[in-house]
Amino acid sequence: MRRRDEGWYQADGAGARKLPLSCKAAYLLASPLVPFLLLARMALRVSRKHCRMDKFARSLPLLITALIVYVAGGCIGYVAGPGDALLKVE
Repeated sequence: MRRRDEGWYQADGAGARKLPLSCKAAYLLASPLVPFLLLARMALRVSRKHCRMDKFARSLPLLITALIVYVAGGCIGYVAGPGDALLKVE
């Protein structure tokens, strides 16, 4: 999620409350594919530039771990809904 001053923050769970339960379930079930799709995009971008493939390959364990944690956090946030953390900060 980007900061508010960048122009697109998504309040109230990105409009997830407006989706039917079947769509929410489908998104949640498809979410394990997201790390692989993101990793494929990264690999494609690195291979198109023809540089640093060795460093990319060495960073794969860390990248995969980070992507899995990122998506798991998104799933938890999606299921739990918007929290009140911003209210505690402000």
